[in-house]
Amino acid sequence: MHARRLADGGYRVLVVDPVEQHVVQARAQGLAARVGDARCLGEADASFDVVLMLGLLYHLPDEAGRARAWREARRVVRPGGLVAAAALNRYARLLDPAAPEAVGIATTGLRPRPDGPATFYRAPSELRAEAERSGFGEIAVHGVHGPAYQALRAEERRTGRRDLGEEVLEAALAAARCADGRPDLVVSSLHLPAVARRSPSARGSGAARRPGCPGLAGTGCGGRLGGMNSTVPEPDRQLCDPGVLLLDYLDHYRSVIGGRVEGMSDAELRRSLLPSGWSALELLKHLVHMERRWLRWGFRGEPVPAPWGERGPADRWHVGPDETAAGLLAALHAGGEYTRAVASGTPLSTVAAAGGRFPDDGTPRPTLGWILFHVLQEYARHAGHLDIVRELGDEDAGRSPR
Repeated sequence: MHARRLADGGYRVLVVDPVEQHVVQARAQGLAARVGDARCLGEADASFDVVLMLGLLYHLPDEAGRARAWREARRVVRPGGLVAAAALNRYARLLDPAAPEAVGIATTGLRPRPDGPATFYRAPSELRAEAERSGFGEIAVHGVHGPAYQALRAEERRTGRRDLGEEVLEAALAAARCADGRPDLVVSSLHLPAVARRSPSARGSGAARRPGCPGLAGTGCGGRLGGMNSTVPEPDRQLCDPGVLLLDYLDHYRSVIGGRVEGMSDAELRRSLLPSGWSALELLKHLVHMERRWLRWGFRGEPVPAPWGERGPADRWHVGPDETAAGLLAALHAGGEYTRAVASGTPLSTVAAAGGRFPDDGTPRPTLGWILFHVLQEYARHAGHLDIVRELGDEDAGRSPR
């Protein structure tokens, strides 16, 4: 919506989105669009006048991922250019006591969702600090809705009416205009756009100094996934926290999987080179559903439609003609963000919820630590399987000996 209005206003716009369906929809409206990852853009330094980060900060719960997105935005915007980033305020829902999960969101900054990626909230001061740490100056955090928004939502629920009248709406807008630009009142708004300017004297950061980036088809440093090498390194050797190690190694192996399918044509991805008959694309789809089964359906106990969705006739792995590597890789990394949101700060001894994958029938349910180790070994094992597929299909594609 925002991109279309900007294009209609005469601006040249490029849409970068991790979801292939969104890219298809944007292109159908005549917009330039590609599948990509905001944490590692393929565009050149200082190549845009303005960068809009709309929605992506909602679904990057880890600080490292948000920092990469901010740094990439700063890199590709020209000196003196603007970066506008939208965030959600963790405290605004407290103004409506009946709002679902208001206290939990204010306390943790996270809202897991059964039908999509977890949503991350932050305070206005936290949003400003993220921009400052990424090297921006002239940072302004605005409040879109103002202090009356949550009251209007509560009144809509109480009366069952969406139209509360012109007088009420004008009063709410007046309150929003009064609060915007006043730091003490910004905290009352749910949506927080931060507008930051790159210093006019800033020098380009250089592609060689870009951070490691999770692989997505058609993205990554230089616009590629980085060949057969992982774009996310193994965790630091000094790490000793098992929870951090598990999550970092999962990020590493998701990126390894992305690197294994890089450069394969659609025909190669769908072709089997093994007696067991599975293809690389089918394995990729299996990993998407596998992690969803264990974390969303299993650990959280949330309803998951078609939890074994990778299985087709005769209970074999199956992919449809419209399913692509780009779409499945986007789903793979979205699942990874959900895993990190759920597991970060949660004790590994926490037992999986009853009612999803695991019934409340007295059978022992696995702990979060067991589940994460199981998911990790699935990734590591199947990364090796993809090594074999690539070597059978391309003798130069295997990993170099260590």
